[in-house]
Amino acid sequence: MPQYPREEIALHFIETPTVFPVGPVNVYLYPGPPVTLFDAGTNTQEAFEALNNGLAAEGVLLADIDQVILTHHHLDHIGLVRRIKEASGARILAHREVPARLPSITNETVLRKQLKYLLAELGAPQTMAEEVIRQRLSLLNLMDEIEIDEVFEDGAGIGPFTAHFRPGHSSTDCIFTHAPQNWAVTGDHLIHRVTPNPLLRWNPRLEARERSLVLYYESLLKTRDLEISWCFAGHGAPFHDHRAAIDSTIQHIERRGERTLNALPPEGDTPYEMTLRLFPHPRKDSFYYCLSAVTGYLDFLEMRGKVALDISGGITRYIPVSPSA
Repeated sequence: MPQYPREEIALHFIETPTVFPVGPVNVYLYPGPPVTLFDAGTNTQEAFEALNNGLAAEGVLLADIDQVILTHHHLDHIGLVRRIKEASGARILAHREVPARLPSITNETVLRKQLKYLLAELGAPQTMAEEVIRQRLSLLNLMDEIEIDEVFEDGAGIGPFTAHFRPGHSSTDCIFTHAPQNWAVTGDHLIHRVTPNPLLRWNPRLEARERSLVLYYESLLKTRDLEISWCFAGHGAPFHDHRAAIDSTIQHIERRGERTLNALPPEGDTPYEMTLRLFPHPRKDSFYYCLSAVTGYLDFLEMRGKVALDISGGITRYIPVSPSA
């Protein structure tokens, strides 16, 4: 992969460890002014030390940080916000959706309620729902207090950056284009050779399940229209040719969608049944991710008119549509 021109692009990336299978997460330092961090890593001492060491390598102290801009609200990107703010007084900026969505990962009561509704709609038995809830609750120990000082909208200007709201991977994803040079901090919206798995989630405003993969697909098409020289993602190395990366991701989604359609029986399946059909022996700790992926592909097929929804007794079933229908 070509190396980005470090002497021309004033952005420094700092790898910080996580406890998740995805591996390290990138925190980006923009020297400003104002001195800016994009994202804040995971709430562990190891990540905090890696952040401080990475800053020191660039001649910057934690106390020098003026602002932190969050790409989205996932735990591996917001974990050290409080410690950074306490050390520096930095302002914390995030898309306006972040405050509304934080309870879904920080509040046990909200998390239980949302997962209960989601999993029941998808046909999962109560025992499976309780196991998923237990696993998700186990992540709460990585959460720390977080206070957003300033929210922004899609299209907002933040110094030399423009914020672009790109929900899909999460409900709050944003990318930030640097207008003078057309590079972008893409967070987890666009990662080189990785198709993020948009997880199941509840929309508190609509009081309904979001079509996460459909939102992600629509966001990819919007990003494809932008002029971007280099992408600085939440994980992995910088890369260029964002359109090729997006085209590859879309092709991956389409292939997985067709595989799902080919496995769908004529009478249809619930997402839970379909997940067991495609992953007959899933590990307990990965079933939620499998269910999220399969539900996303079923939603994608429904958007394409290849399956129809049948909702009975609050449970959703996806039924293949005859080509002649």
